[in-house]
Amino acid sequence: MEMASFYVSDDEWNQGEEISQFDMSEGQASVRLMNETSLDSAFSEDQTRMIYVYDFLNMWTFLVELAEIAEPIQGISYPNLLFSHGILPDSAPDKQFEAEEDPYGLEGDDDLDINDYDSLNFDENWN
Repeated sequence: MEMASFYVSDDEWNQGEEISQFDMSEGQASVRLMNETSLDSAFSEDQTRMIYVYDFLNMWTFLVELAEIAEPIQGISYPNLLFSHGILPDSAPDKQFEAEEDPYGLEGDDDLDINDYDSLNFDENWN
């Protein structure tokens, strides 16, 4: 029930052309869609890597790599998973957004006067 896309990738895992779940281009450009793109048209001996991003709010990212192009063997389900790293949870963990350390030293300063530049921890003429 979440948005997802595949991206063609190079050997350095740089994100390239998108293969989208839905056409949201509003007719501006041609878009490759998942339901119209077969594995044999997306992968080849020269194009072996794709990035799969699921749930654009949480950015679940999976690196997918073609290991071999072979003749199918009867009784085996394809595509065949050869290796995975990590443990796939039953559901996405809740995101906990935590603030970074207070870079300007303002934390807990309830009586802050933003017009008093001398007390702030930055150069007012920075640009």
